[in-house]
Amino acid sequence: MMRLNHRQAQRYIQSGEKLGEKQRVRLMEHLNACEVCRDFAAFHNQIEQSMPASFPHIEHTQGQILEIVGKMQPKMRKVVMSKRVGKGIQAIAWAGLIVLLVVGLGWVIRTFIPAEPGVDLTPTGIAQITPESTPTPEVAEQATPTLVVEATSTPDAQIDDGIQPQPAGGLLPPQAHFRAGKGRITQYELSNDARWVAVGSSAGVCLYEMESLVEVWCDAVSIDARGGVSSIAMNLEGTLLAAGTWNGNLAVWEVQTGLRLWSLDTYRSVIRALAWSPDGSKIAVGSDATSLSLINALNGEQLESLRAGRVGVLYAAWSPDGKFLAGGDFFGQVFIWDAESYERVVSFETTPSETPFSLTGLEWTADSQALIITTGYYFCQGEDCTPEYDGQVSLWDAQTGEQQVLSEVGMLPFSPSLDALGSTLAIGIFPGHGENNGILIDMQSGQTLAEFPGANRNYGLQWFPDENRLFLPDRFGRFAVINTQDGELLEQMIRGYEPFSGLAWSPDSARVAAISGQQNLVVYDAQTGDRLFTSQLLPGTRHVTWSPDGNQLATIGDELQIIDANSGELLRSALIPENLHYYWYGLEWSPDSSKVAAITVEGQLVIWNAMTWEHSGTISTGGDNFAWSPDGSRIAAGFNQEHENRIVFWDVEAGVELDTLDASGWVSNISWSAQGDRIATGSGGWLEIWDAGDHQHLMRVLGEHSWGIERVALSHDGELAASVAGEVILWQIDSGEQIATLYGLNETADHLSFSPDGTSLAATTRDGSLLVWDVSEFH
Repeated sequence: MMRLNHRQAQRYIQSGEKLGEKQRVRLMEHLNACEVCRDFAAFHNQIEQSMPASFPHIEHTQGQILEIVGKMQPKMRKVVMSKRVGKGIQAIAWAGLIVLLVVGLGWVIRTFIPAEPGVDLTPTGIAQITPESTPTPEVAEQATPTLVVEATSTPDAQIDDGIQPQPAGGLLPPQAHFRAGKGRITQYELSNDARWVAVGSSAGVCLYEMESLVEVWCDAVSIDARGGVSSIAMNLEGTLLAAGTWNGNLAVWEVQTGLRLWSLDTYRSVIRALAWSPDGSKIAVGSDATSLSLINALNGEQLESLRAGRVGVLYAAWSPDGKFLAGGDFFGQVFIWDAESYERVVSFETTPSETPFSLTGLEWTADSQALIITTGYYFCQGEDCTPEYDGQVSLWDAQTGEQQVLSEVGMLPFSPSLDALGSTLAIGIFPGHGENNGILIDMQSGQTLAEFPGANRNYGLQWFPDENRLFLPDRFGRFAVINTQDGELLEQMIRGYEPFSGLAWSPDSARVAAISGQQNLVVYDAQTGDRLFTSQLLPGTRHVTWSPDGNQLATIGDELQIIDANSGELLRSALIPENLHYYWYGLEWSPDSSKVAAITVEGQLVIWNAMTWEHSGTISTGGDNFAWSPDGSRIAAGFNQEHENRIVFWDVEAGVELDTLDASGWVSNISWSAQGDRIATGSGGWLEIWDAGDHQHLMRVLGEHSWGIERVALSHDGELAASVAGEVILWQIDSGEQIATLYGLNETADHLSFSPDGTSLAATTRDGSLLVWDVSEFH
C-alpha cells in the first residue's frame, strides 16, 4: 500500500469528507511514521488546550490560527526535511512558530504577570473587589490613526468642517471589472427597529432591507483588508453604521445612503469590538491592543484611550443610560469606566484562573445596574478523550462586582441578548445539543424557559422590537427568525455569499465558468458579469473544464458530467473507475480535444477518451496537480514527497515517465504556455519559470506575498506570470520584475487562470469570490 505524503495527509484531514477504512489506515500509518507530524500534533494539542477551539469569541481567531497552522506546517516540514530550503524560508517558519508559541503561552502570561492595581485575583478566579477611585483616567499610549476621507457631496448628517463623505463604491477592487460573490460572512447587525440588516464579510459591508432582503448598498472597507470585516455595529437610531477590519481599518457610513462619512486607515490592530454610545456621539473600539479607545463618531477623532487588561479587548458595551462603559478582555477580565470622567469604577475577574475559561459574551441589564456575562471552557485530557464543555451565565453588579449565577449551562454559552423589557435573556449554545442550540432564561428566577433551534455559532442573535422574535444568522447568508411564543421558525437566505470552486475560461475569452457552493455550475459573461445559465451538479463537484471548441463543459464529482456550454443541459455522464472515488484535485480537457483527465488527492491521473467517454488509462503520478502540453501528448505533474519536490513529465499514451525537473519547494500547481515553450510552477515560496525545451530557469523569484505562493498562472503567450497568496502579483517574465499587485482576495485562491486572449485574469477563492481583473495594459 503506497504511503501518503504530507500534502495528501493534510488534505484528508482538511477535506471534511468521511474517510473510508483504507484511507483511515493510511492516514494513521503516515501520522505514526512521521516524527515531525507527531511533534506538530502534540504542539497543536497544547495550543488547543490553552486556547480551546470551541470558544465562540475566537470564531475568527481560531480560524486564523488554523490558517496559520495550515500554512506554516509545510514550511516547518521543509525546514526539517529539505536541504534545498534557503535561510529566508527558515526565518518564515520560525516566525510562524513564535506566533503560535505566543498564543499558546497566553495562560502563562495571565498567571505570572501581576494584576492591575485594585484587582485581587483569588485562586478561584472570583475576585474580592473594591471600587477604584483613581482621580484621573488611565490613558494608554497609542499611535494616532490616519484619517482618510474622500471628497464628494456632503450629506444631511452633521460633519465637521473639511470632512467630506464618499459614496459606497461597491465590492469591486481596483482593476477588476467583474466580481461574483461577496465573500465569506463574518458579522451581522440588525437595526433596533428591524428595518435594516448589515452584513460584514471578507469583501466588505452590505446593507439590506430586512423585510424584502433587497440590497441597498455595498462598500469595501479597504482595498487589501485581510480577512475583511471583523466587527460591525449600528447606532441606536439605525442611521449610522460602523465597521472594523482584521487589518485595523475603521469606517462609518450613513445607513440609508451608503455615504462613507469617514475612515481610519490604518488603526492599531484587529478591531474586535465596536459599541455606540446611547446618544450616538462616540464609538468604543476594542482591539488586540491593551486599551479601549473612544472615537468621535462624527469625524473619527480619537478622544481617549482607556487602559484595559493585559491582552486585547474582546467585548465593549455602553450601559443603556449612557453613564458607564464596560470592556472585557480575552481571559475574562472585565473593566467598567464612568462614561463622563473616564475613571475606572471597578474591575473584576469573571473566569477561574486555574481552568481554560473564556469570556464569551457581555451585555448590560436594562436598568444599567449589572452586566450579563457568559463564560465557558472546553477541556480534554489524554490522547483519545472526547472534548467536554461547560459554561455559566452570571450577573455582575456594576458598582461592587459581586456575582450572581443565573444559569449553569452544560454547553458553551455565547451571544447573550436581552429583550426590550429586560425580562427574558436569549443565549446561543455551542456546539449545541440535538436540534436545539439556544435557550431562553427568565431574568428573575434564572430558570430556563425554553430551548430553540437555529443559534448557529457566534454570528450574533438579536431580538426583534416586538419582543417575541429572534434573529439567528449563520455564516452562509442563511438566517432564521423564530417566534418564541409558538416556536414557529422562518428560514430565509441573503444571496451572494456562497463559496466558489472550479474555474474555466471559454476558448474565445468571452465567458467564464465556476462552481458555486450549492453544487451549481454557473456560466458568466466575462465582461459584464451577467449570469448566462446555472446547472445543478452532483454532490462533491469542485472542478470544471471547457472543451477546446467551446461547445462543452466537463465537471467531476461522484461522476464525470458533460454539459452543453450554451444551454447548460446535461449531455451525458461518464463512469469513474472502481476504487477511484476519491477527493479530486484537478480536471483538464486536453488542448487537442481528444481526452479529459482528472487527478485524485492520491496522485492517480485518470484519463477518459473525449469521443467515446470510456476510461482509457490511469497514471500514478505521485502528485496532486498537473498540466497538459499544448499538443496533448504529455502531461507535467507535480511530485511531492518528504525529501523531494519534482515536476515529472509523462507520455500520456504510453503512461511512462519521460523526464523530471527539480523544484525549489512543494509544487502547488503547474501552468504551461499555449506555445509550449514555457512552464510556470509555484514551488514553496518560489515562482519558477522554465524553458520547456532545455529545462533551464528563465525566472526564479521569492514571491513577495503575505504567505507562501499557493497558485501560479502563465499567460498563453508566455509573457506574464501571476502568483497568488492573499493578493495577486503580476510578473514580467523576460525582465523578472514585479509589475503590479491586484487586490480583492482575502483567502486562499483555489484557481488562478489567464484568459486565452491574455487580457484578463480570473481567480476563485474559498471565501466566496470569483474575480476577473483587466490585465491588458501589462502586456
